[in-house]
Amino acid sequence: MAQHTVQMEDRGVLSVSGVKNVLSFDEELVVLDTVMGQLHVIGEGLHMTTLTLDDSKVALQGTNITGLEYREPISGQVKNRSQSLLRRILK
Repeated sequence: MAQHTVQMEDRGVLSVSGVKNVLSFDEELVVLDTVMGQLHVIGEGLHMTTLTLDDSKVALQGTNITGLEYREPISGQVKNRSQSLLRRILK
């Protein structure tokens, strides 16, 4: 299994490794599929500064990261959103 780390600096910068996919994102919620389950990042003004799925790494910045929560996936709920997300990124 790949290593999974989460590192936060000053509630404004977050680095995550062990990321398999980005399931959804907007300025208040980013949902990552990691090797340890779904990770929900909650905050304000969130945006991705680094996305390298080949290396399984994501870096986020925001004005205020207020929560990190691991959740079990709800089948189909986020899956459809992730397909359109990848299409937008790869265009």
